[in-house]
Amino acid sequence: MEFVVEHDLGSTRAAILGRQGKYGEAVRQYLDENQESEALDLALAYIDEVTRDSEAFNAIVEKFFWRYLSFGCCGWPESADIPSHKIDKLLRSIPGTRLSDRDKRTVCDP
Repeated sequence: MEFVVEHDLGSTRAAILGRQGKYGEAVRQYLDENQESEALDLALAYIDEVTRDSEAFNAIVEKFFWRYLSFGCCGWPESADIPSHKIDKLLRSIPGTRLSDRDKRTVCDP
């Protein structure tokens, strides 16, 4: 890992972190390297672990949700790097068990 860090091999570092089970850190590294698709695939595969890492989850919110689902967007842009079905899958897979009843009512249909 020292060699990877010393030579600034960010994508390789992300892959190593993923193999070590450090999924949140790997997602952040992929996002730092502008490899959004890899970050999203890893987040979908290990959603429980990634949502426990607040920095990784905040990075996902900022990179995917804020960019593509903000109030100013009107439909899914054709130029989007990430297909809408992956964002839909991510939204549906985020565990809501840790939300309070009040928060669940806020984010779910009545």
